[in-house]
Amino acid sequence: MPSKTYSATILFTLSIVIGASIAVRSWKGMIFWFTEKGRDPAAIKKVFDFSHLEGRALEMASYKRLVADAVLTEDKENIGIELGHFVVKDDKNHRQFACDIYNRIELTFESADMSVSGEPSIMKVEANCTANEDINRINTVWIPMNKILKEKEGDIELQFRERGLIYINFKNIGDRWPRAWMLSNVKMYNEENFGKLLQIDRQQMQDIMKKPLTLVWDNDL
Repeated sequence: MPSKTYSATILFTLSIVIGASIAVRSWKGMIFWFTEKGRDPAAIKKVFDFSHLEGRALEMASYKRLVADAVLTEDKENIGIELGHFVVKDDKNHRQFACDIYNRIELTFESADMSVSGEPSIMKVEANCTANEDINRINTVWIPMNKILKEKEGDIELQFRERGLIYINFKNIGDRWPRAWMLSNVKMYNEENFGKLLQIDRQQMQDIMKKPLTLVWDNDL
């Protein structure tokens, strides 16, 4: 008899522990399971939930959300860009954050103040796609401009780890580093599944934005 009581006590304790670490929530008839470290897609603003969209409508809503509400920021060493986040449907028709499906971001910038042999200077920035503390936004991609300007100018690849792992590739660089960069392409992809791809090109960017999104670095001028 005591052994049965002991077993029942263990089972009851385990159920409490599991219940404390896993929660269940319902939203519009859908159930979301998430651990303490997880995030619930239902918590994002409803206007940014594109899980009901497909095809061209989904593409355009995603494109607009990414760049139309982008925020530029800077400090003494870095300049950053923060894109809009959103919710989409995965292969099993479950709501998922965009960064849970596309875990990498590639941002391509063209120089607004330099070209070489008629070709614009290019800066390509690759970073992890992760949600901000405000899940309606993607974490800022920081570009360490002060450190870049200390490098010998040229067509080089750089890697930085101060604020997340960042890869930066430069092409068509002249005899000085450009100080103004215009965003011309945004690509979100999954590094384990390259079939999962979302890409905005220059023309689509022009259709969405009233004016180019341009990074200007003049802190040391």
